Amino acid sequence: PAPPMEALCCCLGGSLEARFSAPRRIEAPSYGSAGVVAGEDRDSLLDKFRPPAWTTDDCEDSLQCYSCDSEFGVLNRRHHCRRCGNTYCDGCSQTRTKLLLFNIREPARVCDACAAEAPAENELVDKHIPRLKAGARFD
Repeated sequence: PAPPMEALCCCLGGSLEARFSAPRRIEAPSYGSAGVVAGEDRDSLLDKFRPPAWTTDDCEDSLQCYSCDSEFGVLNRRHHCRRCGNTYCDGCSQTRTKLLLFNIREPARVCDACAAEAPAENELVDKHIPRLKAGARFD
């Protein structure tokens, strides 16, 4: 039988790295090992997940919104999505949500695409990882 984390990822539709990465212009961050070590607590497991590096303000990819391609300027400010790290205009990044996979417990600005993915990640952290730690199996 598959180890618990691999079985969970199968239920969620793929590998852990594929499940928790958004489309990006910059190289996706490395999230570390997807396996669960017996007895490893939730917090130390989550330490392997780090927020991505933000695109820098002088980077060519930061001159316009990643979603709608509107150019940034004095009246159209750029905002970084805390989940994928790309830059967005205010209209494409109005949602604020917790990002428990990155241990961000206060609502943080995310783009529309990441706002759709965050609830599944938060459910994984709040509900499924504690169950796996307690020995539950997804067979």
